[in-house]
Amino acid sequence: MDGKEHKNHETFSLVWLDPDVNNSKENINVQQQLHACISHLETFDKADKCERFIRFEPINSRIILVASERFSADLIPRIHQLSQVFSIYIYGVDKRKSNAWTNIYSKVKAVLTDINVLVSQICSDHVRRSPTKSEDLFEFNIFNTSTSDERSTTLLSGQFLHSQLLIDCLLRMRAVPTDKNELIEMAEKEYKLDTNESAILREFQTNYSPDQSIWWYTRESFLYRQLNKALRTQNIDALLAFRFFIRDIHEQLEHHRCSSPIHIYRGQLMSTAELERLKNSAGQLISMNSFLSTTTDRLSALAFLYSSAKSDGLERVLFEIDADPQLADVKPFANITCLSYFPSESEVLLMLGSILRLVGIDHDDHGVSIIRSTLCSNSDQDLQRVFEYMKIEYGDQETNAQSFGIVLGQMGKLDEAEKYFRHLLKEMPPNHVDIAGCYHNLGDILDKKGDYESSLESYQKSLEIMLQTRQPNDPEIGTSLNSIAAVHAKTGNYTQAEKSFKKAFEIWKQAYGEDNPKVAMCLSNLAGTYQVNEKNMEALDCLQKALSIRQHHLPADHPDMADTHNNIGILYWSLDKVDTALEHYNLSLKIKQKCLPANHPDIAMTLSNMSLIYEQKGEFKQALSHLQSAANIYRQTLNPSHPHMLQVERLVQRVSSKLKYSFRANIYLGVLINNYYLKTFKKFISIRLII
Repeated sequence: MDGKEHKNHETFSLVWLDPDVNNSKENINVQQQLHACISHLETFDKADKCERFIRFEPINSRIILVASERFSADLIPRIHQLSQVFSIYIYGVDKRKSNAWTNIYSKVKAVLTDINVLVSQICSDHVRRSPTKSEDLFEFNIFNTSTSDERSTTLLSGQFLHSQLLIDCLLRMRAVPTDKNELIEMAEKEYKLDTNESAILREFQTNYSPDQSIWWYTRESFLYRQLNKALRTQNIDALLAFRFFIRDIHEQLEHHRCSSPIHIYRGQLMSTAELERLKNSAGQLISMNSFLSTTTDRLSALAFLYSSAKSDGLERVLFEIDADPQLADVKPFANITCLSYFPSESEVLLMLGSILRLVGIDHDDHGVSIIRSTLCSNSDQDLQRVFEYMKIEYGDQETNAQSFGIVLGQMGKLDEAEKYFRHLLKEMPPNHVDIAGCYHNLGDILDKKGDYESSLESYQKSLEIMLQTRQPNDPEIGTSLNSIAAVHAKTGNYTQAEKSFKKAFEIWKQAYGEDNPKVAMCLSNLAGTYQVNEKNMEALDCLQKALSIRQHHLPADHPDMADTHNNIGILYWSLDKVDTALEHYNLSLKIKQKCLPANHPDIAMTLSNMSLIYEQKGEFKQALSHLQSAANIYRQTLNPSHPHMLQVERLVQRVSSKLKYSFRANIYLGVLINNYYLKTFKKFISIRLII
């Protein structure tokens, strides 16, 4: 990359390719003009570097490519079909050749001889595009309530749940006086070369107040663009910087919320793939990953839609939404005409995380897909279980800063969670009431990342602080001992692990009695140490007690239920009761896929465990399929050197070779070799120790 290199916090970005892009005063001047139009600009003087950059951008990026004729003939045929490329502008071309480009390549919006005229065209198109907001990327999660489509349910519901958790944490985090400073510092870095946005930023810094949050949100500025991209991409640093702004908008919507049912509309350009997902989800629930701007004027929504530039792979969609504010626990929405920067628009703004039920999809005579939907409340019968789970985990009062990091960890965003907790520890004074908990939560994240030495160090710091400030039988000391024991078990120090688990068990039993989920957690973990020491009946007794307690206290699809079934499966596998083991693994997998994001490492762990059973049974294709799915998840979430990553890669190689060997009709010998390997491998299987 020839130009600056930093994150793009906005939806659209400009990429300019020209051999002299940085070598002439004219081009430097053009860069400044383009910067004033679209803040994020990348410049390249070589086509291969430009293509590499485009291909490695996220698939939901929206790149506006500006290219000189010299590079266009070779580059555009190769990148035109990429979803990242939104539109293309070519300059330095004879006007007689312009039709040849636009007729063949639909994303080519203009072909001109004069670069300055082209800049005017780009800016004009972008200004026309921005007010409609129909070309903003549309991000949503699906909660499939159907029991007949188990696969769709398991793939999508985890993301739905965790997007709601993330929003809930942001809204309930305690406000501090310095909240706004983080956002200002982030924006200053992004817009230091943009005089227009810098002026808006200074105005925001001086004049912003919470009762003007919607006015600022609806203004065409960096605030709207950055916030929606942060929500869409779940950019954790940016979301934290915007937390006060999100909270202020929520409070304004609550204060001005509609008092009677309304029918509202939203014109939207949507990818063909996204539209297909919605078509396959009729009757289901979708959660909006951003604030949703709508209008009471159907013709206005359609006019915006028809005026939007159509691009390859994008479909015109009109949402029709019935919204009733009298529903209990419905997320707020308000007619913001009197609050908006554009008071002439009949705009109704729906809160971030609003949930719609898809009623049906029709089509009009102009090729527009009409999506009929209703706004749902958190008390909807299909959502009650989700929000009851949220209250169990986090309560419904103001949360402390650590809850946000805990949710990140549960989502599998381990790097972001570690960074977040380390930041909190730097900010906390040594005697802060939450510092022991923060060290403990950091230990949880490091444990999940496989950094057991650092995890143990963090847990021990937490325990040292608690031993100085709490009674020796405090339940939180039991939590710390349980976590320390889990790390000892994972590093092979089973004797010390068993001692610490038993100490935690006694503390929790004294504090809570025997019928408590905490006690079940410790029983489940103790079972792991018993199993390693071949005390299988003691292990089975612990796991059955843990399962009974959890069935009494937890929802059927709580993550701890999945862990229990996973561990019971491991035990039965070690007893060579492979079919019973597989039943429990399947139960564990179904629960995890329902309540965790699709790429969560815990899902991969159970898939890996299941593969060993298929391998033992000589079903190598099934084994390899499960291992490859596990490996794909680990690659997205774990460091390449993580023990689980290394383990699954070895298993893939081993099963692949056996699959190839079995095709030579030597299956019997392959199974014999397989059984030999399994006997030596059992001690390495993933036992889910809960911390």
